[in-house]
Amino acid sequence: MILYALKSALLLTLLYGGFSVLLSRETFHCFNRVVLLAIIGLSLVLPAVHVRIDRPMPVMLEWLVIPNEMSPEGLTGPQSVTSVEGKPEGLMRPQAGVLTPASVTADNGKEGVAELSVGLSGLFPSAPSTGVSLRSTPACGLFSPSGLTLLHILSYIYIIGVAIALLRFFRRSVLLAFSLRGGLRSRDEQGNTVIVKGGDFPPFSFMHWIVISVGDYERHRRSILTHEQAHARLGHSWDVLLLEAVQVVQWFNPFAWLLGRELKAIHEYEADEAVIRQGIDATKYQQLLVLKAVGNRLQLFANTLNRGSLKQRINMMQKQKSNRWRMLRAAFAIPVAALALVAFATPKTHTQPLPSVREAWSVQEKQDVAGHPSRSEGDGVGLVEYKAHQKWGKGYRDYYLVHLPEGVWVEGNDGSYIEEQYFSYSFDNTTKRNTTVMQLNGVTFDEHSLPTVSSSELKKIEIKKAEKLTVEGHAQGTNLDISGRTQVVNLITTPVTIPAGVEGNVPRVQTLLLPGKGALYIKNGKATPGDWMHCSVTDWEKTSYGYSVRNEFEKSKTKPGFKCYIYASTETQQKDIDRAEALMRELGITNYEVVRNLPKRHFTDNELRQWARDQKAKGTPFSRLYDAMAPNHMDCADVHRQWHIVKAVYGK
Repeated sequence: MILYALKSALLLTLLYGGFSVLLSRETFHCFNRVVLLAIIGLSLVLPAVHVRIDRPMPVMLEWLVIPNEMSPEGLTGPQSVTSVEGKPEGLMRPQAGVLTPASVTADNGKEGVAELSVGLSGLFPSAPSTGVSLRSTPACGLFSPSGLTLLHILSYIYIIGVAIALLRFFRRSVLLAFSLRGGLRSRDEQGNTVIVKGGDFPPFSFMHWIVISVGDYERHRRSILTHEQAHARLGHSWDVLLLEAVQVVQWFNPFAWLLGRELKAIHEYEADEAVIRQGIDATKYQQLLVLKAVGNRLQLFANTLNRGSLKQRINMMQKQKSNRWRMLRAAFAIPVAALALVAFATPKTHTQPLPSVREAWSVQEKQDVAGHPSRSEGDGVGLVEYKAHQKWGKGYRDYYLVHLPEGVWVEGNDGSYIEEQYFSYSFDNTTKRNTTVMQLNGVTFDEHSLPTVSSSELKKIEIKKAEKLTVEGHAQGTNLDISGRTQVVNLITTPVTIPAGVEGNVPRVQTLLLPGKGALYIKNGKATPGDWMHCSVTDWEKTSYGYSVRNEFEKSKTKPGFKCYIYASTETQQKDIDRAEALMRELGITNYEVVRNLPKRHFTDNELRQWARDQKAKGTPFSRLYDAMAPNHMDCADVHRQWHIVKAVYGK
């Protein structure tokens, strides 16, 4: 809500600033009123419009694995501290858990689902599906490890301000209601209710009620009633109510109050102009305004005779009419509104960072981010490097970097597979963090005693939970305390026999998902029909990263028996299905199946809020909500747009 209010305030400020410079001194009052109302409308509507622009979203290529108790599938096994980076040092085979940006995961690993959750499932055939969360690193200072963020504090302050503004509006409404009670009532020729009351107060009107004192009714009836009838006829009270709503939402924005003052002044200009048109003497009417200006002013949001700057009103009555060609100045709002649409647009999020990592570490040709040439299998690179105090997001980390030849057998807590995609694993060893015990053929080593063998000798990696408190030391004595460590990684260079059932981690089945409106998702493995959340966003054509959906099939389509499913929702147009089938033919994939008319649901904000409340009442942990929502056929694009509602219910 606060982000919407800030966007709305910024747009209103820019538009009102342009009006104030270009149009505020002109005499076409009706046109100026329309322009100001349009400014209010644009400032309220445009920040809420979700336009998607196909542009790369800057995502920090930095990944950690959330501990298993937070993984979507409820996997068992130790908490993994394995990580994946979009750098030469750090590309990792994920352990059981959920890949998520390091910027989202606190040191205790207890954050949960991020703003946009998409999936990376089936990448490793033996492993269950995992949900991948993408999110750019937050701006410095907005987030803190303690959980109370600057954004939270600002939200609380904003809510308090809104509450005070609502109380002010309620108080003024009550005063107005009391002021309309009593008095002698009659109907004028325009159907307005004229209330004549005793006392000394300036005349005012609200909607079709006109309130006037006995003295004014006897001495200045014609001028005052003509003025107030103009307010009622032109519907100025509706403008004032709209202003009150804007000032509640933007109580902190001084330009919202200035715009309100400007619009109310235009109301008075219009009413004054109506009085003069009725043949009332302008000089006598101006004298009446001066007389009423010295009286007590009723502080309501009704229209009063003496509202606005007396000098400005008199000058406006005497001013020569403006050239109507100057109305064209209002066109300044068009580029401002267009720029706002672009600035407030939601980038169409891509997952190129992960595929680009695959390319960067392909054994074929790529060079890494640091400019080092890529390597081929068995090129003699050392097996293990130690990276101390390496920049990682906002902080620094220490980690072991293990180089892999192609075809290494990996056996971990999430299954057993042959590594076919990634050729560098890193294992966290940062002080005060969960660290890793490294072994070579069962013998422990540390950063001071790295093995000197070549990476081409590696046959298997075993990743197990650190169950013992001590292990046999290598350079630190006979016993090495590993209390607090989460896993033991054993690098095996002796010959091993790979069981017949162990397969490579290039998927043999993939699913293209067509949720509608030209969007395209992909899931490794066979997706659950109607699940539009556990999947990755991709693109039909190459993006600025040089990546498209075609890259997803580079290796998988070469595997014997490969099959692709194409899922289309009830919102998918036939042209998208035709395009997907044309893609299959282009890639030479003949074994594919199209599944149509799969359900898809859009939640209103209130429906999603109630769903979250129901889940909270059931005791569903926040980390399980993403999986709990998936069977409801919600689109991951809607999750990206609306998940803040769920987070608010859970106090996140």
